[in-house]
Amino acid sequence: MGAVKCILAVLLAVLHVVICFNVDISEPIVFRSQAKNDYFGFTVALHSYGDDKWLLVGAPLANQTAPFGSRFKIHERYGGVFKCRPRKNSACETIPIDTTDPLYQDFNGEQIDIEEKAGQWLGASLFSTGQNGKAVACAPRYTFRGNFINRPEKRPRNVIGRCFLIRDDLRGLHKRVSPCYHGSNGRELMYGYGQDGMCQAGFSTVITNDDTLGFGAVGVGYGKGMIGAYFDRSDSTVFARSSDLKVGYFGDVFGYTMTAGRFKRSGKEQLIGSSPRADDIRGRVMAFDVVGDEQIKVSFTLPLPPDNQPGSAFGFSMCAVDLNNDGLSDLLVGAPRYSYDKDEGRVYVYVNNGLVSITIPKYVVVGAPYGGPDRRGAVYIYHGTKDGIDTKYRQRVTASDMNDPALKTFGYSLTGGLDMDDNSYPDVAVGAYSSDRAVLLRSRPIVDVVGKIELSTNRIILESNQTNLCTLQGNQHKCLTARVCLKYKHKVPVSQGVELDFSLALDQDRRTIELRRMFFDPKNTTDKVFTKRGSAVLTKAGDWHCLPEYKIFLRLREEIGDLLTALTFDLQYDLKKNAICEVCPILNDYDDARQRTVRAEAIFQKHCKDKVCVPDLSVSGSASFSGGFKDLRIGISQQMLVTITVENKAEDFAYPGKVLVTYPSFLGYVGVAAKQDVQCKRLITSDDFEQAVCLVGMPFQGKTKKTFDMLFATAGVKGNISMFKVDLEATSPGADANPSDNKVSLQLAVKFEADLSISGASLPDELVFSSKGKTSEEVRTERDIGPLVQQTIMVRNNGPGAVDGSEVTVSLPWKKSEEDLSYLLYLLSVQVHGSAATCDVKTNPLNIKMSNNTDKPAVLESTSRVGANKRTRKEVKKGDQLSCDNVKCLLFTCRLGKLEQGEGAEIIMTSRLWQDTLVKAGFGSVDLITKAAISPPPSITEPPNDNNNQVLLSIRANPKESQTPSEPTPTWIIIVSVLAGLILLGLLVFGLYKAGFFKRKRPEEMANDEENTTKYEPAAQEPEA
Repeated sequence: MGAVKCILAVLLAVLHVVICFNVDISEPIVFRSQAKNDYFGFTVALHSYGDDKWLLVGAPLANQTAPFGSRFKIHERYGGVFKCRPRKNSACETIPIDTTDPLYQDFNGEQIDIEEKAGQWLGASLFSTGQNGKAVACAPRYTFRGNFINRPEKRPRNVIGRCFLIRDDLRGLHKRVSPCYHGSNGRELMYGYGQDGMCQAGFSTVITNDDTLGFGAVGVGYGKGMIGAYFDRSDSTVFARSSDLKVGYFGDVFGYTMTAGRFKRSGKEQLIGSSPRADDIRGRVMAFDVVGDEQIKVSFTLPLPPDNQPGSAFGFSMCAVDLNNDGLSDLLVGAPRYSYDKDEGRVYVYVNNGLVSITIPKYVVVGAPYGGPDRRGAVYIYHGTKDGIDTKYRQRVTASDMNDPALKTFGYSLTGGLDMDDNSYPDVAVGAYSSDRAVLLRSRPIVDVVGKIELSTNRIILESNQTNLCTLQGNQHKCLTARVCLKYKHKVPVSQGVELDFSLALDQDRRTIELRRMFFDPKNTTDKVFTKRGSAVLTKAGDWHCLPEYKIFLRLREEIGDLLTALTFDLQYDLKKNAICEVCPILNDYDDARQRTVRAEAIFQKHCKDKVCVPDLSVSGSASFSGGFKDLRIGISQQMLVTITVENKAEDFAYPGKVLVTYPSFLGYVGVAAKQDVQCKRLITSDDFEQAVCLVGMPFQGKTKKTFDMLFATAGVKGNISMFKVDLEATSPGADANPSDNKVSLQLAVKFEADLSISGASLPDELVFSSKGKTSEEVRTERDIGPLVQQTIMVRNNGPGAVDGSEVTVSLPWKKSEEDLSYLLYLLSVQVHGSAATCDVKTNPLNIKMSNNTDKPAVLESTSRVGANKRTRKEVKKGDQLSCDNVKCLLFTCRLGKLEQGEGAEIIMTSRLWQDTLVKAGFGSVDLITKAAISPPPSITEPPNDNNNQVLLSIRANPKESQTPSEPTPTWIIIVSVLAGLILLGLLVFGLYKAGFFKRKRPEEMANDEENTTKYEPAAQEPEA
């Protein structure tokens, strides 16, 4: 909240007639200084004289224009007090309090000042008693140096301070008061060591009800401090005795704050002085009696609060006011540096002679000059109650509310208690010295308004068709009329009338308009109207002003719903917003809408023995499913029919009678069978459940039984559930004669029907293993193991229902035996396609390196290289099968996800035949048998046939055929064969030689041969005959 500064005592003294929630912030009057940085707003006070009213503002650093004949043009930093008319755009005037030049002495032809007025801080303390009151302003830093003989620079500076009593009409100075000046002619210097030379009289000031001027002199005794009193009637001053103050340390500055109050039954007020630094900086507050014009005596010292903190500046600000109207003043003490969190400050309340353990006083305005949302200052208004204090402030006014961005330290000074705008309400002024501003906040007139609603009837009888019937759009409705009446009076009697806006709402407590049971006459529209708004001008205080009646229709009987609770009519009113008034009135409701709301009620007449109806309801029910089943068959049953019987066994009617049907949200609500005079409405109560509220009677008469059917769709029933329930409850508002039979729960079984089938194949189904294998130590990659084989298991859901969570159990020939752990089929991987599934199996347990390009199953290899003497599948004996009966199998399970009707899944197992195991075991052709079986979840019911729930996958393994090697040919045969060949070749060559095959003729021989050859000539042809 920032540093706390309590409102001045003059405001608190009249707070018992000031209602502080009505401070207007829409039209503040902001006064600004003509200059900058003169601390305009450091102090504020309200003052009146006759019909004239002013806001007084202290500006302790202001310059003053010097009067004619002065040695100076400007009296720099004299300080000053300004009077401001309470009107907008009104300029403030300086009150001529201290206008003279400083006194001086001629010395060597030079004028040497013997007093210092520049920086005297005139206006640093300011007080007015208010209406036709007295006003005083002080200059606590006024300095007197006195006459001298020589060496003026050696003169001491005596900051004695002084005060100025101002004329009641504020036209100028009434009297100058210098309580710490010792001398006879105003020019002498008569101070001894440690006396009043640093007095600073007027640091704080107050005027009592007998016109005694009290002041604080914080510099007395080297800063120990003192309080004193000046009596205008005798022009005398008296100080308290320092021995009575018991101020122990220099710098305790007693008299830092002054106030006055009536703490004794005598009519005279006492002076209150404080020191926020006394008692080891814990602070001290003391009360003093002024005895005549001669003596100041200590009356009492306030006890410190239990939570007092050293350094909290307890006593920094004080106010005296009669909080409880007992004729005695109570005291409020500020501790602005009290820190609960961050120096937020605290105000303590002393009532009579005791300390009240609350931190906010009754009817108090608290300034926080560094508080508010933007730290530019705020003012908080707190209200008392008959039982204590309302610790939540009733009104907060911040600097940002003033629409002046330059405004800051708003709330440093406060005053009030005087009506400045003649509306019979006292107003508040706030100073903001660091922005050179003062703000007048005017109070709004307070109006008391009361209202009432007049109903044509306050009792509705639904069963009767003789009374309160009106026709609307062809239907008969129950109806009534309502009329609004208002009257007012001013908190302070004035002749001004008021104009009000009002609204009349029907059944407004209902959560939705659909639940409202009545509506206004819709006139020419089909839309239902539930609220009417209007305005009224009230011209005569104290008289009722009634408006024309409103016609109101009730809903049709079956639409009303609730007959137990009353029909409500709520009137709410407020003053009409009027731009003509500058400071508009406010209702006397402390901004609480509940205080300007009136409610009337009408009830339903009921057929009951007493005023309270006590029916005796009971309910029973049964369920059946389409297909004639008593349980739900998923995939077969599409609908569920719930038959409900409700009975009222008592004479009393139920207003109304209802059956609540609670069912799982996976059921789809269809509705109630037609022509059963029951209306049901579906409600969603949670993510898992829904509820249908069925109205069986409005009212449900006594000695009555009713049966009706509700239909639900079951297509949404999914998942692994085996049971669900439907809860039935018969209910009506109020008590039931026998609640034990009001509820029943239908437990219903769920059966999922589906036919799962499984099949499979091996690829290849026949293969050849080599006669040379490798052991596990010799294998480097998976291709070294043996031939590759893929086995595929296919699962299919043939319906009709969906299946989720079925399991496939696989038994794979794994190892030779429990003793011989040599692998047969070495499983490399398992993959599932077509369903979200998990298989609980570890593949490649030896972590053998996988080939980059894994072989595909070699179908050709498995058949083309089999020996001529291989046996067919028919020739395999039982002893040549390797299955779980005679080898160690690997058993694992695959859990499948959801399969709808017609969907399937494939489990693909990739293995290698470890041929070294077969070779060492001496196996010939052998079949390796893998078994797979499908198991549905427990909630699934399968058809009686079970011939498709398992499959055997066989792999024929044949050894590679062996060839007998031929014996080597003897050497002599080879030699004889070579010789025989050579002889045969020689005989062939000799024969050809003898035949002349190798003889060659010369050219000339060839020519002779040609000549000796007889030439051929053709014969002459004879002529034809």
